[in-house]
Amino acid sequence: MAEIAASIGYWFMLIGGCLIAAALLGGIGWIVCQVWTEFLSTFSAIRKVERLIYEFYHHKQEFLEWKAERERRENDGRS
Repeated sequence: MAEIAASIGYWFMLIGGCLIAAALLGGIGWIVCQVWTEFLSTFSAIRKVERLIYEFYHHKQEFLEWKAERERRENDGRS
């Protein structure tokens, strides 16, 4: 009878340990995925800003002309 109880206890501990390990690994995996998603979002925003800076640098004169034209239109509409 003691052997049966020990055997049942062994299997409960084995299954319980596996379930706890799976839950821990799942939780850690979920946290890693959340961090990775946040990193990619931040990296994407940084790349977008760098691209806009690059475009501004190479097309600065066109941008300034567009800005001056827009300001003239806004000022003409108010007068």
